[in-house]
Amino acid sequence: MRMGYGFGLLGLLVVAAIAIVWFSQTQIPIARKGKETQDVARQISGHGPDGESAQHSVKLDFEGKNGKTEDLLVTDVTPGGALDQYFGLKKGDKIIKIGDFAVRDYPGGDSLAESAVFEAAQKQQALVVRRGDEELTLSAPAVPQLKVP
Repeated sequence: MRMGYGFGLLGLLVVAAIAIVWFSQTQIPIARKGKETQDVARQISGHGPDGESAQHSVKLDFEGKNGKTEDLLVTDVTPGGALDQYFGLKKGDKIIKIGDFAVRDYPGGDSLAESAVFEAAQKQQALVVRRGDEELTLSAPAVPQLKVP
């Protein structure tokens, strides 16, 4: 009778081991792909890794001469927010170009230029900033092409 219990216990352990191997080979990769998909969707929707909208991740002021905007001054950046994570914007940066357009010549004017900053990560456009005496091109990470298994 004891031998039957031993085989039953051994069979139960084998089934448990098979279930663990199956889970690690099928379900864990699915969970990882789901996380990757969430990250891509977050960037495409204009949100940062913290889930907040890009608009809430930075404060901008218009700077210019003679009533004409020359650049957008970054007055505050939320650490871990969309524009911190995607571009590395810092307080004091002066955004002078969004994608292919200089801020001073932005089609549609100042309000559209400001909106374009928030959309730059979604559209994978570069921002050119003046940081101190340097001009830097900041690029958002490319949105990976998701492959459906």
